Amino acid sequence: MVRGFGSQSCVDVVRDRVATDPSEAVLLMVGDFDCSDEDIERDRVARTGCWSH
Repeated sequence: MVRGFGSQSCVDVVRDRVATDPSEAVLLMVGDFDCSDEDIERDRVARTGCWSH
């Protein structure tokens, strides 16, 4: 579990783990609907670029 904005090293670990796992990659984001949480989701998707949906 990662809370808030992840460091680049954390993003790299997530991307590497998804790349080596043959399972479909699904990102589940839990948060409220304030601007910060919406931006965290956008940032996570943009920086990892590895999610099936």
